[in-house]
Formats: sequence, structure tokens, C-alpha cells
Amino acid sequence: MAELEESDKLVNITEFKNEWHDILTAEDIKGVEGISLHDYMSKNSTIPPEILSELETVCGTETLDCEDEPKDRYVLLSDTAKGTGLISVAYQTKDLEHREKDLAYKYFLSERRQYLPRKTPWEHDRLSKIKRPHIVKNDGPEVIITVEVFRPFQKSRRMVLDQEFQVLGSQKLTELRDKIRCVSDYIIPGDYSDTPNLCPTERAKDLYKSGFFFIEDIFYNDLRDPSNQDNSSVIINWAKKSNVANYSAQRMEDTNFSDLNVRLGQPYLYEHQGSCQHVVVFSDIRWVTRKCQIAPEDPCFYCNSCFQAFHYNSDGNKLFDFKAYRFNLEMK
Repeated sequence: MAELEESDKLVNITEFKNEWHDILTAEDIKGVEGISLHDYMSKNSTIPPEILSELETVCGTETLDCEDEPKDRYVLLSDTAKGTGLISVAYQTKDLEHREKDLAYKYFLSERRQYLPRKTPWEHDRLSKIKRPHIVKNDGPEVIITVEVFRPFQKSRRMVLDQEFQVLGSQKLTELRDKIRCVSDYIIPGDYSDTPNLCPTERAKDLYKSGFFFIEDIFYNDLRDPSNQDNSSVIINWAKKSNVANYSAQRMEDTNFSDLNVRLGQPYLYEHQGSCQHVVVFSDIRWVTRKCQIAPEDPCFYCNSCFQAFHYNSDGNKLFDFKAYRFNLEMK
């Protein structure tokens, strides 16, 4: 189910999606509504109905919970099994003792792990607790692209990975730009020597909003604000006069990731605040599996062996209705 792409191969993201989308049948894309897994198994297997009902009960997710198992995730994390002899449990116990003795270490870990409210139950579907009504779920053919953003390179040539994002092919480039955090955007401009007690109201990102991505000889400028400038124009004109290259420019806010041609592992450029430059790398392009009855998450990723074993019978026929999208492994 997974294939490595050559590092120097130019990948058109829309063509990548359409190529694998054409392989799927209409049933793969649209699915068959109104048929449950129980009904499908009853119709296409020799298992008696009473045995099938029993299997649904004993294999249900409810059986994963023990009778006295704590539901609060903080209680669960502080409770270790006794007398198991497992090295992992011994290290967990040692780490819990370290937290009790060293409050600074305890608070450091708490800050790193405080993603959800403390009273949130330890459930697999944790994301369902996060309400995002403004986000429209896309059930159609889609790709997920992993984008790595490195720290600005100035004096040092050593590359340091700073942030990693996953974006959809249908999203705009501006959505990625708005999520990139850089200290240059939070600089407080101006001289406060005469008014040292004055509270600053503006950051550099509020005043200097221009920026661009440079991907495969194309500058994608952020021109959402009327005050934004096309910082790429001087580079494009210089390149033409010097016969260096034939660069072009497009608007970042009008460009989807699916419109891009990229090379996996190839360094590209993100520039903002005039001279703050970040290397940007597209490291991964994947398909996603949606609307699968046995998957613990939607979407869910599978290796080839598990995908075949869970979804197809010995004759290669689908066991139930689901949507599958192929993906590339990350470059190594």
C-alpha cells in the first residue's frame, strides 16, 4: 500500500490524488449506505446469527475496560502495577517518584502535556472533546501533506527543525503561514525610552504582514492585506536582467496545496519580516482511509499487511464498505 517516491521526482499534488482516485471503483468512493457490518457478515459468512451477536459483544470496545479501572487520566497515569517485574513499569514508578521530589520537573512535564482539561476522561476518541464547529469535514478524496519548517538560518548553517504541520490538499497556503510561529513576528518595534511604562499594543507581525513562499521557481506572496507588498518583484526583475532564471509570482491566498508541484525532501523558502528566512520541506504525502467500521480513528493509517488482513478476504474482496486512499512513506 505504500511506495517510496524518488527524491528528485516532481510531484503534482492534484495529479497524485487523481491518479489513485481513478483506481478506486464507484463503490469505493460513494460507499453502500444502509448496510451494517452485522448485516454484511450475516449475508456473506457461514457464522450463525447467535454466534455473530456473541462475537460483537465479546469483541466490543466495552470489554477493554476493567471493572475498577480509573477513568480519570491523571489517576490512571499515577497508578502503577505492582510485582510485574517489567522494566517499563519500574521506570514509570521511578519517574513518578522523581516528580514528587522535584516540583520543577513535575511542573515542566505538566506544561508539556497540558493539552486537554484535567477532568477529561482517558478515552481513545480524545479529539471529539475539542469542539470546532467552524471546520467542515471533508469526506471526499483527499491527501495529507507533511510540511517541516526549520528555524531561521542566519549565522549558523546547521539546520534545526522547529515546527511540523500536516495540511490538506484543499487548504490554502495562507492557512499554513498563519500557523507558523517565529520570534521575529513578536518583536516590539519602536523606541520606548521616553515612555518606558507604556504598554505596547502592536507587534512586528501587526505592522509588517508581507511574506512569501518560494516553491519550484514560483513566489507565492501574501497579499491579503492592502498594505502588503510584493517582496518578490525585485528578485524576479533581477533574475530576468541577469538571465539567472525565469521566476514568476502568484497570490498565496488564491493557491491550494493541491495546486503545487513539489519534490519530497527538497528545501524551499519561507520569508517574512523582510529578511527572516526559513527552510520549508515537504516530507510526506499520504492518502487517508475514511468511514471504516473497524478503524479506531477516522482517518486511520495502516501498513500494507494490516490493511489487507483487516479489510479483505482471502479472495481479495472487501469485507465491508470503506474508503481507502494510498500514501507515500516519509523519505529516509
